[in-house]
Amino acid sequence: MWRAVYSDCIHMVIIGDGFFHQISALDTNMLSISTFKPYAAGQIADDVCLLALDPTESSAWIGFAKSGTPIASMTFPGGLAAASYVAPSGLGFTESGIAYNGANGFNGMAASLNWLYVYNGDSLKKLNKTNGAIVSRIQVSTTPFNWGGLDVDLCDNIYAGNSSSIQVYNSFLALTSTIPLINTVYDIVLGANDTIVYACGDGFIS
Repeated sequence: MWRAVYSDCIHMVIIGDGFFHQISALDTNMLSISTFKPYAAGQIADDVCLLALDPTESSAWIGFAKSGTPIASMTFPGGLAAASYVAPSGLGFTESGIAYNGANGFNGMAASLNWLYVYNGDSLKKLNKTNGAIVSRIQVSTTPFNWGGLDVDLCDNIYAGNSSSIQVYNSFLALTSTIPLINTVYDIVLGANDTIVYACGDGFIS
């Protein structure tokens, strides 16, 4: 189980996993779990590396650790079993745990009311939410997968972890500010009402 997000809409924890299934829905009492395979073309070991909920919680997106890093879109409740579309992201994720000694989960997908954003520590891309088409992209660094973290607020300010800082971009993917941190950043999440930025990384939580 590589990624997990909670949905207030259906009161379930949506989990990105892999092997015989790709998505699981776990109730908050931890008593019932349902599994789905929305990416019909997937193989047994197509693990989920990216996962995001829409702010309206009417849909979700998952990215797979395989060639092209395809992204599947789903609607719910009731639609987790089939993808409404599958589109390549080109982020370059491949399955790390072939010998069960690696990890596939990456904090690199976030959705606003307008766009879907994906990130691999190197390339930040803005995608059309309705069909997965890449609208624009920028190169944040020259080193993918060594750091990460991605979130977006309702005004389409994007927060991306880059080395030992959080870089803030607007919806045109123009850099607007930089927040320094003490070490390599791995995860970013915005707090209630988007007023606080939480981050964790190598030896720190802030």
